[in-house]
Amino acid sequence: MAFQLEACTAKITLKPHYDYPTVFQDISVKVTFPGQGKIGSLSATRVRREFCGGQFLSMMDGHSHDLMSLAFGLFDERGRVQAWLPSDPQRKGTGCWGRELNSGALIHIIDVSVKEEYQNQGVGSWMIKKLLESQYITQNDNVTSWPAPTGAVTEKAQWIALQDKQVAFFRKNGFRRIGRTAFFGYSPNPSHPSRLLPASADADANDL
Repeated sequence: MAFQLEACTAKITLKPHYDYPTVFQDISVKVTFPGQGKIGSLSATRVRREFCGGQFLSMMDGHSHDLMSLAFGLFDERGRVQAWLPSDPQRKGTGCWGRELNSGALIHIIDVSVKEEYQNQGVGSWMIKKLLESQYITQNDNVTSWPAPTGAVTEKAQWIALQDKQVAFFRKNGFRRIGRTAFFGYSPNPSHPSRLLPASADADANDL
């Protein structure tokens, strides 16, 4: 059977994390294709800051490297964005992200993986779409990502090329850079400034 994206099935599950289950929930998206089994997967962590009791950074410390970097790079101990993001003329970048990051849950995408023979056929974007349309994300939430190559990449030129590819992937799916950081965000709210910003106008990595 020739590959057809519309023939795929996505299963989305949410599981409380073993550390602070009311704060952290792991979201998993698994895509299967008839006769081939699983061909792609996405993993994300949902963070509910209202249960942190003012100890957001303390709870994030010791979690995954991605979440720790996101927390300490953008937020304070209460889980609120640092003052420079909405106000610093240089560090705020395009200015499409600000204090609205304080509301709702944070859903951070950890990994998007597609079997090699099914890559470049829309599977990754389809998984992102399924996640964003799922019951686990509301219009007040914010979805984040950190496009960065993983694994044994030793050559700088190769690392940069892989990162550029990942950045292009997330931008294609509506993510825009948060300030001048390495992190990207997506708002489910269609009127959010980031949703109105063309990918070509987003802050470039060279501006970091």
